[in-house]
Amino acid sequence: MKLKLSFALAILILFSEANGAQSAILSPEKVIVRPNIIVSATIGIPKMTIWGYGPPQSRVELSGIGVDQNTNSGANGYYSFDLVYLPNTSNFPELCITAIDSERRVTPPTCIPPIGSGNYFFNVGPVILPPTISIGAPETNLGSEVSTQGKTIPNSTVEIKLARPEIKKGVLGFQLVRQVLAYYIPNYTIISDTDGNYSFNMPTNDSTTWRVFAITKYTDGNKSPKSNTLKFETLSQGRYLWESFWTYMKTFLVWPRILLLQLLIILVLVAITLIVIRKRKRDGKKTIISQNDQKYSNIVERYQELLRSKKVNQN
Repeated sequence: MKLKLSFALAILILFSEANGAQSAILSPEKVIVRPNIIVSATIGIPKMTIWGYGPPQSRVELSGIGVDQNTNSGANGYYSFDLVYLPNTSNFPELCITAIDSERRVTPPTCIPPIGSGNYFFNVGPVILPPTISIGAPETNLGSEVSTQGKTIPNSTVEIKLARPEIKKGVLGFQLVRQVLAYYIPNYTIISDTDGNYSFNMPTNDSTTWRVFAITKYTDGNKSPKSNTLKFETLSQGRYLWESFWTYMKTFLVWPRILLLQLLIILVLVAITLIVIRKRKRDGKKTIISQNDQKYSNIVERYQELLRSKKVNQN
């Protein structure tokens, strides 16, 4: 029974660990964009060029039904896919573009809706990709410094959006079902450097949960889609210590270590059982010896009494 309970507990902790690992990055949102499209006549099969800007020195991937291409963006963030074509189809499918920067951070997919084909050359662009973003730690204690960083088009303006939940109060401050709203603090902007890097510190002055994402401003007031949304939590000192300890403990609860832990528990239970059995045997032997000693002492006492009585009779 103890083994079953410990095994079930280990599985439960594993599931909680898997869920916790995903909590820092919320589900990415697919963004449909409608960039400028220049159409010109061509001879033969339809062709398409897609171009735009995104994080520099990154792997840029283009995917869709029957389409799977990749390229690398330049130092200024420029990328292009040339001669994208699909034979024997009536139109180009929805095409989605993602970028993976040098730190393995991934942008949300930016998608172009289906375009009718025909014997034309389609020049699609600019498609501006969202910034990449990562956070130093998803949780921290009050007053600590936690940096958020990412990559985008070099020397561009980056809008930082920070939001935290706000509970809407009901009549007289009471509400049967709590309604949580997103409260955005005033936006602030930063400038990416010549390599496209940007960074800023998260607010840690009070205990709360934040959501943060970034948007890049392009020329003529155009903006990129938003980056991935990250979840960040500032904890009180006691809760931060407990969460850190629990995270450290969960690193031991992977399947090979769980099997070793189960084996160790079995060995400990077997050892305890053997110790109890041996102790009972020793106690049983001591009881038998003490009983025999008592019998012998009784016989000796009777014999001594017999001798004393004989001496009295002789006298």
